This record gives sequence, C-alpha cells and structure tokens, in this order.
Amino acid sequence: MNIGKIIKSSSHLNYKCRIYGKNETRVDITEKDFHFGQFVIIKAFHDKEFIGIIYNSELYNPDYGNFGPRLTNPSDLNYVSIPDFIDETAIIVDIILVGWSENNLTRQETPPWVIPLNAEVAVMSEKEICKFHQDESNRFCMKYYNCILSHTGNFAPQLLLKIIDDLEKITECNQHDKLKLLKQHILWQQTNVKLKV
Repeated sequence: MNIGKIIKSSSHLNYKCRIYGKNETRVDITEKDFHFGQFVIIKAFHDKEFIGIIYNSELYNPDYGNFGPRLTNPSDLNYVSIPDFIDETAIIVDIILVGWSENNLTRQETPPWVIPLNAEVAVMSEKEICKFHQDESNRFCMKYYNCILSHTGNFAPQLLLKIIDDLEKITECNQHDKLKLLKQHILWQQTNVKLKV
C-alpha cells in the first residue's frame, strides 16, 4: 500500500516523505501505516527498490502564525465548497535507507543510486521484512545496525529496540535468542550512558 512520496533528502541515506492526505488516495491511510520503526519500500526505478525505516516525523502547517481574520471555511470543509482547494498541511516522516533490491536480490547495504523526487513510498509486508533479514544462507542478519547508530542521532537506541520488538513478533522462534542478545546489548549501553551522566 502506497502511503506517500519522497519530497526531499538531507543526505544520501536520509529522505523525507510526505504522507498522503485524506483525498489523495482511495485507500484509508492510518497512523499504523507510518509509525516509528515502520519498514517501507521506495519504488524509484522499474527494476530497483529501496528499503528504509521511518524514524522521525514532523507536522507542516503553513497557516501557523497567521492570526488575522479568516474569510474562508476551515480546511476540512473547503474540499466540499471548493473542489480544487489544496490542503497544504502535511505529515512528513524521515526515512533512513538500510538496503535495496534488484531483480529479487536484496542487499542490506548503502544503495549506490539517488532516489528521485516523487518516488512512491509503500508499507513493507511482514513476509517482505522477514525476507529482508535473511542472508544468502537463510541466516538472520541485521547489517544496518551501525548505519542506524550513525545516521539517526538520538533516535538510534529506541529505533533499534522498536525494530527488535517488531522482529520478535514476526520471525521464527530460532531467531529470538539472537534478537534478545542484541536487545540486552543495547539496553546495557543505555544503562552505561545514564551512569556516566
């Protein structure tokens, strides 16, 4: 399911996606579709897809600070009275790229290509997420761990913990021991940081 489109980038790995509004898509998009830690696929080229994770959000409202008298209806009523009215308020999410796929071959590494503007962003299914976390020998892998630590700032520990919690719910039981060890490592690092402060 498509939830938005790319509108900007701040680096080769960090992109901004504007979530579609009420009247921009036939599918009802809810907050569950673009939550913190959600895996997404960015459809940039016909034979390549980029894999990313939502890790930040912001609300955009161009009317903020405009306290003068209003002569129009509230924005949620304007689409009834003014058919071509454009609601400029938006939800914008930050996406960190953690991999890419080409010809059904998926890699957990930095993509060599730049994502073009207006590329469609879609939610990854649980099956796709599980497949993304398997290497060529069908072993669990999470090579993007350091990428998240380096490029998501203060969100990194909580983002990794959220990803691990979600993976525990959808992966096979034989992967859970590795996930628990990784979780304990992150929590221990967090404890050390707090003790030093």
